[in-house]
Amino acid sequence: MIQVFYGNDTDCVLKKTKEAIKMFQSKESDAALVVFEDDSFDEARLEELASGGQGLFAPRFIALFRRVFENGEAKEAILARLCDLETSPHFFIFSEKKLDAATIAAFKKKTNVEIKEFRMKSAVAGEKSFASFALADALGKRDKKRAWAVFHRELAKGSSVESLHGMLFWQIKNMLLASKCPQAECARIGMKPFVFDKARAAAKNFSKKELLGLSSSLVALYHRAHEGNHELETAVEHLILNT
Repeated sequence: MIQVFYGNDTDCVLKKTKEAIKMFQSKESDAALVVFEDDSFDEARLEELASGGQGLFAPRFIALFRRVFENGEAKEAILARLCDLETSPHFFIFSEKKLDAATIAAFKKKTNVEIKEFRMKSAVAGEKSFASFALADALGKRDKKRAWAVFHRELAKGSSVESLHGMLFWQIKNMLLASKCPQAECARIGMKPFVFDKARAAAKNFSKKELLGLSSSLVALYHRAHEGNHELETAVEHLILNT
């Protein structure tokens, strides 16, 4: 079975993603969770799951694809295997901010697919985006006091800890890309010039080892997110204060 959740209301997308994981886990209590990220996409692993491959101790898997369609190669590989994913015994969940019309149409052609869009009203979306970017900027400047203050202010205003975690991960990913790739190459994968310039400047505040460590920590935290907001909130706060 395939479930696809997308849209600019990232809070709702993340909420539905967590609900889908819990629903699948209730059906298969021993199902193992496998997470695919856009910058660590494993095509061989995708092929194994698409073909119905099973683990030794986990007969079924829950495969979560988190914003992988931002990676052009990953997008192409997934769309080429949709028929196999549809008939695979495993569960597949796609959590995306944006999907193009061709991708949406490809999913809708399949019978064993549930696809839902969650769209936020533009004024509210703009307000949340501005607040989230303030958190990303504070992290990039290594201003832990401001980052901590923005993080708790946005939680108090109703932002989900998952969406704020996602913004921190986005910032770290951009800093890693901008620090090692020229602007033209980053532009080809959709990074705007303004975002590139800010990310490259911010990357100078960190060593490559630090950025890789932060990226790994945020990925590990996301993998545990379905265990409950309180644990994730505490872990993200700890990461901010120790950056």
